[in-house]
Amino acid sequence: ELDDIVSISFEVDKASWHWQLSYAQVGSLSVKHGSSTQMLQKQLEQLAGTNLPTVSADAATLSQAFYVSNERVKYLQAAVSYFDGDWTMQSELFHIHAEKESVPHGYGGYLLVGKAFAQLTPYAIYSEFKPSNPSFHQSVDWSLVNPALGPLQIAGLQGVNAIRIDQSTYSLGVRWDIAPQLAIKAQVDHVEIDDKGYGLWAASLSDINQAQDVQIYSLHLNFVF
Repeated sequence: ELDDIVSISFEVDKASWHWQLSYAQVGSLSVKHGSSTQMLQKQLEQLAGTNLPTVSADAATLSQAFYVSNERVKYLQAAVSYFDGDWTMQSELFHIHAEKESVPHGYGGYLLVGKAFAQLTPYAIYSEFKPSNPSFHQSVDWSLVNPALGPLQIAGLQGVNAIRIDQSTYSLGVRWDIAPQLAIKAQVDHVEIDDKGYGLWAASLSDINQAQDVQIYSLHLNFVF
């Protein structure tokens, strides 16, 4: 749930160039978790209410990390593009700022370069997003205090780190303009996902602790009525 959204954008066009500077702020971001996450939070709260040295305090910290209520998020973006009918270039840098560990934030951007050859336009893209915070962790292993608490700690840490984004992508593609209002685009992406950086992927919690490379092949048909 998003409230109190403010957005400002400044743009300049000159010949084949276009520049843009944008700022946006979400005054209140709130997230309602599903039943499984709510159950996990309840278990952590119950553990926080016990008197186990260090573990209780850790459980309280971990439980609070899941709560996202009335959080402020800021977004700053700078972009530039160039197109002269032959060469095309697009680039963007942005920063997302938030205080809560369970809200994705960090630095990102991309660069696209392409050149037209009649109706074909091959292009290359590089994009990256790096989190501004380290992965959430705790210094005490709960299983050393009580083996039954180990799985609860692991589930909590993996749940918080599951939204963290840490990846880079290399892409090659070609666009074929079949007609003035019809085009086909083929693209291959090589994605390098760092450990605990699966925020953009549907991955099991057991997989987010290890890095992985992913290949994506896509074919798009674009048309205008």
